[in-house]
Amino acid sequence: MITKETFEGVYFYQLENDLGEVIEKRVEWVLTIENNNGSFTGSRIDEESKEIFSKPIPVVGFKEGDEINFVVKYPYNYDIDMESGKAFPLKNEKHLGARYNGTYNHIFKKYEGKWEVDILEEKYGVFQTDTIVHSYGGAWEMKKKS
Repeated sequence: MITKETFEGVYFYQLENDLGEVIEKRVEWVLTIENNNGSFTGSRIDEESKEIFSKPIPVVGFKEGDEINFVVKYPYNYDIDMESGKAFPLKNEKHLGARYNGTYNHIFKKYEGKWEVDILEEKYGVFQTDTIVHSYGGAWEMKKKS
């Protein structure tokens, strides 16, 4: 049986500004899914990237018991301008997907967990080119919209 669900959530991450100060960012989002016996597809709109992408971002995942896992598949990468705090597109950089893993908290009636994304960086040398993978992440949480 297919059921539709909408969640309101937030993810957190830290940035370091030009002065070396660590700033925590909070980004709110809405996730809409169609759940089919635990597996789901859907889309998400978040406050940070909604000005960059013309459509909601595709999401695929699954729920099993109290566990939830999903991947947010941005069409390309983006970064944040530290002075303005605004996101800007990096259309030539492939986005590998943001991975979300979490557990349902029965006391607070919400999912909470960790998210992670890998960013590829090319290092060019005289005799070889290397690809370095940097992983970034933080915490997230979401509640079913009533």
